[in-house]
Amino acid sequence: MFEIVNMYSVFVASVVAMGIGTLWYSPLLFGTQWRRLQNVPVSDQNFPASKMIIEFVSTLVTAFVLSLFTVLLPQTIYASIIFALVIWVGFYVTMLLSEVLWENKPFELFLLNAGVRAIILVSMTLILVLWR
Repeated sequence: MFEIVNMYSVFVASVVAMGIGTLWYSPLLFGTQWRRLQNVPVSDQNFPASKMIIEFVSTLVTAFVLSLFTVLLPQTIYASIIFALVIWVGFYVTMLLSEVLWENKPFELFLLNAGVRAIILVSMTLILVLWR
């Protein structure tokens, strides 16, 4: 299984995904709105290294599994974007929507989280497909 996966592209896709997420949830973009919707005080700037490590490992797993799927795709930007959006709608959107329905989370939070997932998934897929 490892021979069909470019581990360098998996690593780079994971780093890019973490960078996008960090920027997205920073005060520069949507961090303030996310904190308000999650009821996290602005004074709470605690991002323990252990959580960041777990998040990075989770992102590596996502990139690895995604790279297994992308082996079947043609190496085109259009096919990569369509594939990523199908995965996004089929898995991410449906799961995040469940949080709105059953955990009483605000719909605005759903839009915020789903938006970053779309950007991350398209970015990761482009890296994995175009750098095999």
